[in-house]
Amino acid sequence: MPAKKTTKAANQSNDTTPSEGKAANGNSPDYLIYQSEPLGGDKTRLIQLGAAWMHQNGNGFNLKLDSTPIRGWDGSLVAFPFRERNGRG
Repeated sequence: MPAKKTTKAANQSNDTTPSEGKAANGNSPDYLIYQSEPLGGDKTRLIQLGAAWMHQNGNGFNLKLDSTPIRGWDGSLVAFPFRERNGRG
């Protein structure tokens, strides 16, 4: 069977799509999303809630939350660049 041809229009993405293939192919996100939970005093802990993929044009993100913030959530979330773990859990 001959290879399927794609048109230029089919390969173009609009400004609101994640970086090419990242979400669709399961590639690593650009950022991880966390809730900062106060533990008392100056201590806090970060609870991972999801991930973010940057739009191709750099003007925004697609977010996927795996969990909803609860317990004393003040409405703010924190995003840090994604880094591969080096074999440690």
